[in-house]
Amino acid sequence: SLILQTMGLSTEPKNGDSDNASNKMAAAALDDSAETGRTDPLSDDRIFNEYWNEQVVPEFQRQALTKLFSTFLRSRAEVFYFFEKSDPFSKSDVVQNPICLKDIRQRIQDPGYDTFLTFETDVKLCFMNAMLNHAMDSVVHQAAG
Repeated sequence: SLILQTMGLSTEPKNGDSDNASNKMAAAALDDSAETGRTDPLSDDRIFNEYWNEQVVPEFQRQALTKLFSTFLRSRAEVFYFFEKSDPFSKSDVVQNPICLKDIRQRIQDPGYDTFLTFETDVKLCFMNAMLNHAMDSVVHQAAG
């Protein structure tokens, strides 16, 4: 919700303002939900992803992801556990799709993310892999959780 509000979007249509992007996407989501039978047509995730894919130009997407990722890297000291794939204490045969934060940073720069959802999926995969690779009582597993 906060990201949507920052971008001038909302899950609630504004009265008397039928031309803004938020209201157009909300109307499209309602039409789509009637056809597909989905019960949550105005979820924040859906509105954000539609806005990201339809309204934000690719260069700005890369800049926004770079800023978001840099802020994330500075947010916690434990991120260094996830920056590289190689870990001598991991069970590397468990993870089928290894990815680390260094790979994600490189993919942002390439540019390799065509949707925000793809970026989000890679970040989640990085931490899920760490949890699979390490015992529940390990520092790495706890930092990933």
